[in-house]
Amino acid sequence: MSISGTYRVECSDNKVGELKALFMNTLSPEDLANLASPDNEARVVVTETEGGYQAEVTYSRGPQFNTKFEITYGEEAELPAPFPGTNISTRKGNVVTEVVKHADVTYTYTTTYSSHGATSRVVSSKDGYIATSFWKRVDAPLCGYYVLESHENADKMFEVDSGMSKSAVNEMMSFLAFRLTENNGVFTMTDYLGNGSEKNVTYEVGKELEMEDAELGYSGTQMINHVSPSEMLFTYKDKKTGKTAVWRGVAGEDLFTWIVEKSLNGVGCKLVYRRYGDIFGTWRAVCSSNYDTLLRATGLDAKTASDATNEKYTTKVTPKPKGYWEVCCDSKIFKMDAVLYKSGEEQTIVCAGFTISDLATLTKDGIVGAYKMDDKVVNYTIRVGSQFMTLENELVGRPDTKSTVIYARQ
Repeated sequence: MSISGTYRVECSDNKVGELKALFMNTLSPEDLANLASPDNEARVVVTETEGGYQAEVTYSRGPQFNTKFEITYGEEAELPAPFPGTNISTRKGNVVTEVVKHADVTYTYTTTYSSHGATSRVVSSKDGYIATSFWKRVDAPLCGYYVLESHENADKMFEVDSGMSKSAVNEMMSFLAFRLTENNGVFTMTDYLGNGSEKNVTYEVGKELEMEDAELGYSGTQMINHVSPSEMLFTYKDKKTGKTAVWRGVAGEDLFTWIVEKSLNGVGCKLVYRRYGDIFGTWRAVCSSNYDTLLRATGLDAKTASDATNEKYTTKVTPKPKGYWEVCCDSKIFKMDAVLYKSGEEQTIVCAGFTISDLATLTKDGIVGAYKMDDKVVNYTIRVGSQFMTLENELVGRPDTKSTVIYARQ
């Protein structure tokens, strides 16, 4: 099994003793209290490498102790501050054993990995058994919607691989996003490009499929593997030249990073995308709370507010080129034309006889926005899950109008 993933400490039978061993009794009383606090979130991101692994450790209440190091199995390595000493790690199946040597004591960490997390047992050469802790696997999901935030060398790689002109590549990269969805084990990845085009691939993990893309110059066979819950490997072989390429994608809570580990023509790249809530699809209103109070406060009469609250309408959200998305609603009460949104841009909507100014901003969880009707302003938040979407509204200055509407993905 792959041990790559993100792990968070859930519990330890001797947290203070484990921290003292880890930091060789160098922590001040204040730092020890902060790291041992229930409010401290300790995480480690483990990434397998050829012959070993990388580990990035973070502490929410002790960021000065955050660190990153790389281990090659069987080789002694100096540990970085704040972990003094040397480490020799070995792996057998899903068990990793780390022998950490200090000047006068040796600690042995035996970590057993599973699909749910990792259990780590610490033993001292001086004092014997120290502690056992459980690290829960909290991998960010691969599926989601991502927008390019930065890149290194991607324009040069696309120029070389595709033969496209510099201006054509720049237009294509003026906006890049992708969306990954899953349905009964079948995945669909859609890329949205700045030139207005879309590229789709539907795949099953580990199965070969043909890839034909005249624009980007690809004609060959590809295979996509999910090597961990938050990591995917894309491999490609060109039909004509026999050259191969390898892309590795790693999803985090906030970012998705593609690294071209092996390029077709000697030019690799790195692309970093930001995660946003996957608002796209068709949503049906299923229930609400206090929605009629909000509607009456914004100027609707009691009957219309009641009818709107009880209406089970559907809303379709469709991604469009260059970061826009279209919203269509079949409500009989709130009749309106399709609306084209872009994050952070104000829109004017005519709905049910009202002229509304609306501004929506994409977030990691969905949308934060506000709309204005005459002199009334309503703040709203949309949170999106895999199957449900929650809309919360509140008229500014009227906390009694806070309402919730739940939608189900169709």
